[in-house]
Amino acid sequence: MTKLTAFGGALAALLALGGSPAAAETARAAIWLGAGSPNGKFFADWTARIAENTGGSIDFDVYPGGMLLPPEGSLSGLESGVADLVFVTAGYIPSDLPLDNVLGDAAFVSESQLELALATLETKLFHPKMAAEYQAHNAVYAADMAIGVYNFQC
Repeated sequence: MTKLTAFGGALAALLALGGSPAAAETARAAIWLGAGSPNGKFFADWTARIAENTGGSIDFDVYPGGMLLPPEGSLSGLESGVADLVFVTAGYIPSDLPLDNVLGDAAFVSESQLELALATLETKLFHPKMAAEYQAHNAVYAADMAIGVYNFQC
């Protein structure tokens, strides 16, 4: 199965389904955020939909709350096969994903959440250097979510 890093969205589901095996397989999805968090709920819903849409040929065991991998160990856990789908935050591993880490700073200069989300998604999916950054870790960047716009308070 193709290893994926996921941040949210339907695109990841399409990419995962494109490389799905014919035989049933149970994969591991690791998210360091809690099961009740928005991203934890997304993981549970998204993996259930994949199982449903593949007739159960791809199924995930979801490990929330850092149960399987901590934030700084998500990418290395993906590389080593501990998990097949992970939630990566580049800020925890800036030396592994320097471009992605810097792209996170766009939240300081954006005034629109939608523009921020679309700009980061487009960059991460289509910029050759960004793709190479993930390929260096035997990973495919597949979906995005943008953190909120940062507003300074004085």
